[in-house]
Amino acid sequence: MRKIQAFNGTVNRGFQGNVTYRFQIPSGCRALSIQLTYTKEYPVTITDPDHFRAAYEAYKGRPVSENELKKVLESMKTEIQLALFIGSKFAGNVHIPGTIKELYISEHTSSRGCLPFYPLEGMGKVIVNVFQCVENETFYQLEIKGDYEDVEKN
Repeated sequence: MRKIQAFNGTVNRGFQGNVTYRFQIPSGCRALSIQLTYTKEYPVTITDPDHFRAAYEAYKGRPVSENELKKVLESMKTEIQLALFIGSKFAGNVHIPGTIKELYISEHTSSRGCLPFYPLEGMGKVIVNVFQCVENETFYQLEIKGDYEDVEKN
């Protein structure tokens, strides 16, 4: 597979939303492979546990136990998923645990959460869906590769 396009960006704590990237699918494309990688899935440290406790208790509207606080801290994580559209048609969505999301589609095969797709032509639209970001300066990289034939120009 050869690189078609690469993008990167940074999101900060509290960000929820979508970042959309468009790319032209090369003529003769037989398969697409898209990989999203990001850093800081889990919080590195809580620098002020008392402040966190106070904020969480204010959110809950009641005091919380040590056990409840521990469960909340352990469950906090950055959640980012990847979706692909070709033209106006849905081609796939990848939401799996971990900091690497991989999407693969061709005419006959596809990765989990995706659909085989034909023809692979026109504009592709990748949507990076950020459901929750728990750390500042969470860097991500998006790489789009294709298996395609070079088309001779006349």
